[in-house]
Amino acid sequence: MKRIVFGILILAYSLNVLAQAPEKMTYQAVIRDIDNKLIQEQKISIQISILEGSIYGSAIYVETHSPTTNNNGLATLQIGAGEVLNGEFADIKWASNLYFLKTEVDPTGGNSYSIETINQMLSVPYALHAKTAESLSNGSAEEDPIFSDSPAAGIDEDDISNINNLSGKNTGDQDISDFLTEEEDPEFTKSQANNIDKTDIKNLGNLSGTNTGDQDLSDYATEEYVDEHSSSGGGSAIFD
Repeated sequence: MKRIVFGILILAYSLNVLAQAPEKMTYQAVIRDIDNKLIQEQKISIQISILEGSIYGSAIYVETHSPTTNNNGLATLQIGAGEVLNGEFADIKWASNLYFLKTEVDPTGGNSYSIETINQMLSVPYALHAKTAESLSNGSAEEDPIFSDSPAAGIDEDDISNINNLSGKNTGDQDISDFLTEEEDPEFTKSQANNIDKTDIKNLGNLSGTNTGDQDLSDYATEEYVDEHSSSGGGSAIFD
């Protein structure tokens, strides 16, 4: 029986990104025999396995396809749309490890897979990875080990709610509702400034009289006042 050689000339992963990323990758390969002749317009069987970690890793996903090659010996299929033998394609965490694509071919269309190739998937299917990342917004648990080991990981909705209503002392609940509402500095309390109120502040612009009483300073130090009270020889101004 003439030995068949499986030659991969095209290995393409394409993701048609629509409103939601499809759980599929397009795969194409050219099939040739030992004499480098194309296997044209013939039904074949291909088993697809995705290995995790290395070429010797576990097959976390396995499926089979029965494509028919075209006039150029090209077989086309969609990984993720075959007959599943093991695993769930949608459960693969593309960003968490290295992955390898193992292909096995039976050129007669049966299940005696005599041709095998293994290739590392050098480009992560980004649209599928983005779909996984999108699920974080749907309530997925935080898995960052640094955050999980920190005190912040223990904060829950009740703690956040209690921040506005703390009571007690020390490390327990604290009531901060009345903090900083009044001045309690003893030095300030003993000073003259402690007796200044809003009325005093208002009266500063309208003082009248003499000595320590209310004083009206609105007409003092005007140009007319200085001219009237200054000495005739020029010099310093003299005020009453």
